Amino acid sequence: QEAINKDIIERSPYFRFHPKKGKSKEPIYLEDYEIQLLLNCDKEIKEQTDSDRLLKVRDLFIFQCFTGLAYSDLMKLTKEDITEIDNVKVIRSNRTKTDQNFISVILPEAINILERYNYELPRISNQKYNDYLKLVALYAKDKKTKQSIKKRLTTHVARHTFATYMINKGVPLE
Repeated sequence: QEAINKDIIERSPYFRFHPKKGKSKEPIYLEDYEIQLLLNCDKEIKEQTDSDRLLKVRDLFIFQCFTGLAYSDLMKLTKEDITEIDNVKVIRSNRTKTDQNFISVILPEAINILERYNYELPRISNQKYNDYLKLVALYAKDKKTKQSIKKRLTTHVARHTFATYMINKGVPLE
């Protein structure tokens, strides 16, 4: 606008500029057999590493796949956020990003993980979590075909996996 006011140009060079809209990418999610590979890779991880860190990362990822929690909500989850409504365990909390409250049913696979850690999930930085997820994917191999998960595991993949799983079970996305 200043260039127009000083008579340097007559009109904005952006007058006819209309950027093309970007195409959204297809969401990446894990299929049932890939989740099973992750659930059954304990032995491979233990044989290759001297730390249980990758097992904890795998458990956090699986927990996300069966709760749909964002990374920030996962890291702030406490025992107090888990209650029972009509004999069903649920997570009742507020989203970190929006401060909106939510209630989410905890599926049996997620309850197993909570019980393994006495309802206090391990904590890890987002950067390390994503780094270790790459390694976890390498160890999650089919014992017969030796094929591993080819998808890049991220917290968003876990959330998309949960959404897809729930839709396939007939639960409306809303």
